[in-house]
Amino acid sequence: MIVNALSEYDCVRLLNSGDPRAVGYLMDHCFRALCLFSEKITGDAISAQDIAEESIIKLWENRGGFTSFPAVKKFLYLCARNACFSELKLGGRREKRHDEYTRRQEPAEGFVLNEIIRAEVMDEIYTAIEQLPEKMGLVFKLAFLEGLSNGEIAAHLTLSVHTVKNQKSRALELLRLQFRGREHLLSMLLMLVALSSPEKNIMVH
Repeated sequence: MIVNALSEYDCVRLLNSGDPRAVGYLMDHCFRALCLFSEKITGDAISAQDIAEESIIKLWENRGGFTSFPAVKKFLYLCARNACFSELKLGGRREKRHDEYTRRQEPAEGFVLNEIIRAEVMDEIYTAIEQLPEKMGLVFKLAFLEGLSNGEIAAHLTLSVHTVKNQKSRALELLRLQFRGREHLLSMLLMLVALSSPEKNIMVH
């Protein structure tokens, strides 16, 4: 049984039995979403990766007794949330940012829940992009996730601007088809496109 062939049910079973293959599954299926969630709160990509790794390690250290995969993910996000706020409290230079998030978080857990949903949706979009043909996926990432202009992408990949435009258009068409019937993903995808300008784009977190 290879990691990629495991199901969520297998992950829970292996986790409870102490099989380290469960950690591989979690790294493959939860790590990026945890990073997206943590970076949104801390504003620090490096710290976010550390927090994501530490959350999975903490889960492993507390393995046993999980009844479902949603329960596993809840534990991971709780660990990540707590670590994010601890990180912000320790970082004096980010004290103002911490106060802002604390004010928004204290009245209702809905704020944190929204960030979890956003991270999960973005993770699905990244996964879909990775399933595009290699060069097409790279063009899409450079255009809509890293904010490069058509000319910059063309120079970076040694392509014509016309080819870049065609690749972007085809990528969007394929992703729209893939997300048909899943309005939350299609809406997020269209938001990424809407935030892009012909020349520069803001990195969406």
